[in-house]
Amino acid sequence: MRGGMNAPRAATMSAVLFAVKAIFDPDGAQNGGCARPIRITLPEGSLVNPRYPAAVSLRHLTAQRITDTLVAAFADLYPETAVAGSFVGFSSMAAEGRHPRTGMPTVIQDDLGGGLGASADTDGLDAVDTYLGNVGILPAEICETQYPVRILRTELVADSAGRGRWRGGLAIHRAYEFTDTCDLVAYSEQTDPRYAPWGTHGGHAGTPARLVLHRRDGSEERITKTRVTVERGDRLLVWTGGGGGHGDPGERDPKAIERDLREGKMSAAAAAAHHGPGGGSGERDQHERSSHEPDPQPLVGSEPLTEEEEAGTDRRRRAGGRSEADQPGVGDP
Repeated sequence: MRGGMNAPRAATMSAVLFAVKAIFDPDGAQNGGCARPIRITLPEGSLVNPRYPAAVSLRHLTAQRITDTLVAAFADLYPETAVAGSFVGFSSMAAEGRHPRTGMPTVIQDDLGGGLGASADTDGLDAVDTYLGNVGILPAEICETQYPVRILRTELVADSAGRGRWRGGLAIHRAYEFTDTCDLVAYSEQTDPRYAPWGTHGGHAGTPARLVLHRRDGSEERITKTRVTVERGDRLLVWTGGGGGHGDPGERDPKAIERDLREGKMSAAAAAAHHGPGGGSGERDQHERSSHEPDPQPLVGSEPLTEEEEAGTDRRRRAGGRSEADQPGVGDP
């Protein structure tokens, strides 16, 4: 297919083998014998086995979808192994700009995970790169000292998990502010509510992903995949997707609900709507359930840089990245 989402044979086979082993023999040894009983048919020249020179840079998105599809299929065949859908959208921000200290060209890429689907005996994990993924979140300190990007907020998204007897994992919200002109590439899958992480056995779907480009002049643009120039003070706001829930929400342990409320993972309104009297019937269509989205909260303490802050940033750049108070003899009583 056109674009970079073709999955080479190796990536496709990895997705299939992972799903089969995770469902049927998660604790067994990982060796060549695992693949011996499995026959995989991959038509040459297709999305899952492309011919050179097909682009494959975004193969991870396709491999993750293959895994999630197989997990869903196995849930129908073997209900005791059922796992709800996970966020496989791989929300990504990549930007080329100038190093904040040296002024040399530099490129940053930050990939965000989301919620893992719930299973028959446990909640989904919060804020993880699911299935085949192994990408950790980029520390704000590294980002702000090495790249022209400021991290305004990184947090779990309350009410993003699919409701169920076992809830899905929570999504991540991260807000970036650009401190210089950058060439930005941003994308995410599962932004359409119809393809949000699905629920199983009466569980609700998780929330879809969302990307918003907020310009310094106040204008906003909702995006899914884009390449655009951003200027100093522009922001990219990212909400990844929450994992699907498993089982009737009305059967959730009250202690688990209380814990989610106490930890801020669920609002009181959501608890009343999904776990109160009549709130756990699980009869609505899962795509309708997934249409809810967490409202973005105001970015407290994250206004664009003031002239004084900009001057301080320039001074730190000249001083090798340290503030004036860090310099010998400066800022001492």
